[in-house]
Amino acid sequence: MRILWFPRLQADIDRFHRVTWRKMAEVLQEEGHTVRVAVAGAPEEENGSIPLPLWAFRGGRLLSFWILGRIAFSRELSRFRPDVVILDPFSFWFAFPTLLFRNRPLFVLDHRTPLDHDSRKGRGGAKLLARFLERISGWASRRFFDGITVITPYYRERLLRQGAEPERVGVWGSGVDTDLFDPARQKGLSRPPWLEGKFVLMQHGELSYNRGILEVVEILRKQREPRVALVLLGDGPARRELEGLAQEPDLRGRLFLLDPVPFEEVPSRLLWADMGVLLYPETEYWRCNHPLKLLEYLAMERSVLAGELFRPLDPQGGSVSFLDAASLTSFLASPPPEELLRDRGLQGRRMVLEHWSWRAQGERLTEFLRSLSGRGKR
Repeated sequence: MRILWFPRLQADIDRFHRVTWRKMAEVLQEEGHTVRVAVAGAPEEENGSIPLPLWAFRGGRLLSFWILGRIAFSRELSRFRPDVVILDPFSFWFAFPTLLFRNRPLFVLDHRTPLDHDSRKGRGGAKLLARFLERISGWASRRFFDGITVITPYYRERLLRQGAEPERVGVWGSGVDTDLFDPARQKGLSRPPWLEGKFVLMQHGELSYNRGILEVVEILRKQREPRVALVLLGDGPARRELEGLAQEPDLRGRLFLLDPVPFEEVPSRLLWADMGVLLYPETEYWRCNHPLKLLEYLAMERSVLAGELFRPLDPQGGSVSFLDAASLTSFLASPPPEELLRDRGLQGRRMVLEHWSWRAQGERLTEFLRSLSGRGKR
């Protein structure tokens, strides 16, 4: 298949999402498909990307995508002649009027995360725009598009409740780069002296207020077990407050913040952990999301403490200990033996290789697109 993909993807600020689309494009190309993906602000074409100009002034980013991206989309539609076009809630309207013609590609609307959610911060105008785009793109996808893809089964169920046809909604999540996140390939850095002899919990990624970090820190404070340490790797709006907490007497020497490192160096830092800890709140936003951090720990053969939110990623519970904040204190009073953690870590990596690698996600998307081809266009 020839696949034309036009997400609102910005080269300078969407670095993680660029990895998502790059890895998915690579997997699809390995399967024999030809993929073209639009990237706003990319300096030059690379590996099938379509560079779009970016107006980097207030309001200019979205405006340039809507104007210059729409022009580029029309050009690619004519020159590339795709079999499948994948758009998102920002670019869904690019599909018109082509979507109304008989001889046209399959059109799919891809939702990665909800635009309109309670944890979204920003000015009133930005929230109103997000709500409008979420609703109008959702209506258009159910009424006109051939298919819809989402990132979690829960998100799919939400769309079904809104009236989407079950056979036209597919699920593919974020995958793990199992070559990069491979303990056998990571020489790693030895644990620093200040972690020697400790049972190390770790959380990495954005240090924000909606990821359960402060709740875990408060549990660590009450638990008062000097052997247990929490290491946070990353940056974000909560970092300054966390740095202050790390200096308090009852947390000093047990709460550590590492400076952000390049993505390629993250796996070696994860080897410092005995377990990952991810007690994200069970909000509508996170239920419709696909937190990749859990799978990165498992790929590095590290078991994880996680809330029920993550159970769909490990339904058997063989590699993840599911608990809530209230039961974390008693868990840490008697951590599992090292041998059990090692066995769970090995099982976690096997699960990731089978279900959550980029190859597995590419196969899910390909199978869904072929099923749409078999049903025909709307």
